Amino acid sequence: MATTILPYENLGEALAVSLDLSQIPHTMTGEYSFLIDKSTAAPGLAIDVDAQVPSQITDAFPKGERSNPPLEVVATVISIDGGIREPVALQQQKPNLYKGTIKLDATQIPEAVRICVYAVRSKSGTASGFAPRRGCRLAWGPVFEIRFKEKPPKGKFLTLKWEDFSNSAVVPAGFESAMFYVDTETDPPVLYLNNLSSAALQKLLRTEGYGHAKALPRDLLFRAIANDVWFVLAQTAFDSLRKEARGGTPVDLAALDGSWKQEFIELVAPMVLPALPPEDAVLEFCNKMDDDNYYANALLRAQVAIQTGQTLREHFEKFAQREFEHG
Repeated sequence: MATTILPYENLGEALAVSLDLSQIPHTMTGEYSFLIDKSTAAPGLAIDVDAQVPSQITDAFPKGERSNPPLEVVATVISIDGGIREPVALQQQKPNLYKGTIKLDATQIPEAVRICVYAVRSKSGTASGFAPRRGCRLAWGPVFEIRFKEKPPKGKFLTLKWEDFSNSAVVPAGFESAMFYVDTETDPPVLYLNNLSSAALQKLLRTEGYGHAKALPRDLLFRAIANDVWFVLAQTAFDSLRKEARGGTPVDLAALDGSWKQEFIELVAPMVLPALPPEDAVLEFCNKMDDDNYYANALLRAQVAIQTGQTLREHFEKFAQREFEHG
């Protein structure tokens, strides 16, 4: 049985990429992140890009193609808030050097733009054992982020509301006895709690403070709810990433259609893949989520990863211990 050589397992993040921002007033906020002050920068920005392709990239092609490999190097420019998603082809200058210029209109980008350079197949092939489709990623560089507005803190992408489940425009009809409902179609998502719940249950869920007798059962309830809610969010975010990955173009998190999904993937990927550094876990999600087996396995791992992150077993153990501490 033939084994397909997936390009990211061969080369991965192997492109040496540099952006030239020397003529643009900016502050470097990370190894690959920059903050530009619109008040001091010209509206039209021209950013030169250099990409060094490793010589062993020819190994990703069958022998018959290696003398003249069907290869192109493309920079993807994506800004969700600016409504921008476009490729910029880089031109070959030397056998392994590609260059190009990215032009940005800062007036059209309220917050940020992400740039990533990919080496991809320029045409489809038929050789067994090699990535066959046009646009298949062979290697890529780091994801650069250029921001025009300070980055907000991560998280807090879930809103909580109480709702009458018997008379709701959001909760599906016929589920008045449900305890909660999470709406992932909004941005940010909304967790609805049913205000038809008993007065005692509502009182427990609304209890504040720590260290008192009601704190532990309240925390246990919220942990149990959060476990299910996180899994729904994971499935929604994974599905969006999977849909983008099947579009046949290189994918990074900025391709997602909502900022909460991007933040969620950044949070949950390291939980699902704890053996990898956070950046590598996110990169693996972006490059493998289109595979059906990988997607299914990621969801299965997410179930236990979320339980671990919510310390669910620990809270149940504390609750059980308290229940039996007097015999």
